Amino acid sequence: MLIEIVSDVREFLSKVNPNYTLHYEIDAKIGGSIGEIAVIRFILYGIADDRIVVCEITRTASWEDEEVERYGKSAMENLRLWIEENAEQLECIASKLNATRGRYEWK
Repeated sequence: MLIEIVSDVREFLSKVNPNYTLHYEIDAKIGGSIGEIAVIRFILYGIADDRIVVCEITRTASWEDEEVERYGKSAMENLRLWIEENAEQLECIASKLNATRGRYEWK
């Protein structure tokens, strides 16, 4: 089975069959050589008539970014709070799309 990967939610929605349920995953971690980078991935899964369509959106931040420093805590705590805030925003997107946690995969 063909898997098509896109990086835009509008394009994703234009390709999937609305008669099938959308699924999503959110994956977040703090990494880098000394834990200075946060990465959050939002992945939407849908089915088109002849393929699985995946939309992957990745956001990254460093502990030196203004949007991270604005929390006013320690560097690691700021990154953790940034991840929480972004995860909530992405959960809202998933909710508006009536997506449920999970994924489609072909084996």
